[in-house]
Parts: sequence; structure tokens; C-alpha cells
Amino acid sequence: MLLADTTIGLDRRSSVKARLSVEGYGGSGWPFRAWFSADTGILAQNRGFSCPTEGFDRVPDAAIAIRLAQPADAAAIAAIYNQGIRDRVATLETEERSAEERAGWLASRDERHPVYVAELDGGIVAWGSLNAFNPRPAYQWVVDFSVYVDSARRGHGLGGAMLDHLITEATRLGYHKLVLAAFPFNQAGMRLYESRGFRTVGIYHEQGQLDGRWVDTIIMERMLEE
Repeated sequence: MLLADTTIGLDRRSSVKARLSVEGYGGSGWPFRAWFSADTGILAQNRGFSCPTEGFDRVPDAAIAIRLAQPADAAAIAAIYNQGIRDRVATLETEERSAEERAGWLASRDERHPVYVAELDGGIVAWGSLNAFNPRPAYQWVVDFSVYVDSARRGHGLGGAMLDHLITEATRLGYHKLVLAAFPFNQAGMRLYESRGFRTVGIYHEQGQLDGRWVDTIIMERMLEE
């Protein structure tokens, strides 16, 4: 059900055929968007303006260049991260980041907790990182991760390419397990994690608040030896 503030837009990105997007607010108050294609009809619908992982042309892996992030990438990383914060489907973080703050964040990383960016058509379109799970020595073989994709480029396999790279790098660095916390209503993210072999461990109910609403988080893991 679409309520007030519904908008309709026509998307003519070069990599997909003309499509129609409808967005507004559902009965629960969460942002809603649906995508329609002239060829295939409705492609997907989701809350929080998170683009689907299916229905669009996949970018060839050979066209994506993934490399270690450099200080000069801080502004692009901040811009993509802020999109994810505003979307309200990827993180409990609510305060947007500046390029200066992200530059300091990059400088604080070490070899076992790298940050990567994905380049396409001469620009940064995604970033990912391996993050410390817990400072206690007993947890040194477990690592958390982040993956964020430019909102204009979602749905073309960039998140999957970045996650595949993080899995490879985590294995190379000797980690035993990857873990994550996500929102169960992030349908695109859930499909991605499950497709890469992550399994659900459990759910934290009402783990945090976004815009005055309690939200659950789902905990998932993947053993790297499997």
C-alpha cells in the first residue's frame, strides 16, 4: 500500500532498459520502492530504498577493479556510506560522516583490517572493509565486515563482487570465520549473504532504534574452511 509522498520516476541508466520506479511510505511507515521494467514487469519491491540484487544486468567482473583504499578515496567512501545511513536498511548508524572523519578512519586501519574500493568507469562505486569483531585475543580469528554500494549502481552485482573479495582476503589473512549483523527486512542483503554461504545464528529482537522505531538485527556467520 502506498500512502502520501509517493513519487514516480523513469530510470534510463545505460546498463538497463527503461524502467519505472514508484516510491512512498507503506502502512508501517517505512520507505517503500518498487521497480518496473518495460520488458519483464515488476522486478522487485523493498523497503528503505534498497535496490534489488536481481533483475538488472550484472556488471562483468573484468570491468570491476577492486583495490586497497587510499587517503584520497575518503570523500567517495563517505558519500557512499552516507547513502547507506540515509537508506535506513544497512546500519544502525544515524550520523552521517564527513570526508575528514573517513580519512581518519582509514588512517587507523591495520593490515588485518583493510578497506577496499571498487572502481567502475573511472569512479568509485562501492567499498568494503574487514572490521575487528572483538578486541580480546581469543576472538582474533573472527572478523566482521562492511559492504556499501553507490545507490545509483545497486542491483548489478557490485556488492557480490566486493563480498567475494572480502571472503578471499579474510581467508588469506588467516581468519577462521566471517560474521555479520543485518536487518531482516534488508531483502537484497539477505539474498546476497545466503548466496555466499552465510547461515543464520539468531536474531536480536529490538536491538536498536531508527527514527523512533525498534528494529531487530539478524546475526549470520560463514566458516572460511567450508
